[in-house]
Amino acid sequence: MRIAVWGAGEIGTQLAYRLTSSAHVSEIHWINGRSDKIGTRVVDIQHGLAFAPTCHWVKKYALQRASKALAQSDLVVLAVGGKVPKGGSRLDLLEQNKEVLNQAVVPLLTGYPGIVLVVTNPVDALTLHVQKSAAISAARCIGLGTVVETARVRAALAKHMTPLRPPREVLAYAIGTHDEHVVVVTTGATALAGKPWPDAIVEMARKETVLAAARVKEDGRSTLHPVVEGTISVLEAIAADRRAVLTVSTLDSERRICYSLPCTLGRDGVVHRHLDVLSDPQVEASLEACISRLQPAQSV
Repeated sequence: MRIAVWGAGEIGTQLAYRLTSSAHVSEIHWINGRSDKIGTRVVDIQHGLAFAPTCHWVKKYALQRASKALAQSDLVVLAVGGKVPKGGSRLDLLEQNKEVLNQAVVPLLTGYPGIVLVVTNPVDALTLHVQKSAAISAARCIGLGTVVETARVRAALAKHMTPLRPPREVLAYAIGTHDEHVVVVTTGATALAGKPWPDAIVEMARKETVLAAARVKEDGRSTLHPVVEGTISVLEAIAADRRAVLTVSTLDSERRICYSLPCTLGRDGVVHRHLDVLSDPQVEASLEACISRLQPAQSV
């Protein structure tokens, strides 16, 4: 698959490097407002292509040539915009990052036949904005959503499993919003001798997930590894038509807002939204309270 990465911040840069080790990427088209900023990095990546399993081409593009990069890509990752201010929230970035998308990105995405993955925050509101503004279907315009939160929940719960198991074997999801109101669902997961997860441990995992980003940032850096690896998981599920289930952010056609649910991903994007996780009335009520906070931001 030919991937376009739009943005050269911490996430965009780490993603550009990481994509070369994916077995499903043939070309990387890296877009940034100033191509000279990424010029030496592109050369650095090119020097490592002899070790790449399938990638054979990495090229830089300034903004005025972004349309050419899009024309040669099957999927574009949007990692542009500002970072969350110290002490602020992702929603504080809404107007700033929407303006960045409106000026540079949305006009060129209109009519784009590939798939768009939004990583820019606030991811739910901006996924909907790109869908509507660029007239891209909900199946082909998705947000990274709570993929990272799901990974953190599974890591937190894995420590309590008997016998001990790796996080990838924990059947649990973080759904709803990419913020402190995220909802944890343990579907079919068991912790001790086949018994359901105790509510106290599930809540502990949720709190640990909410606090994780702030804890990682204590050294002055942003959380990178799970965001990049989560993005890779989404890209590989699409590229390989893997039909993997990941908690991406996509459109609820009834409410007309975007939030995260487990979704089956394939070559054409979202194949199915798994509403069955809402069969538990308590989970459904928690999700309803969670996503009600999204409506003001997504109606702007």
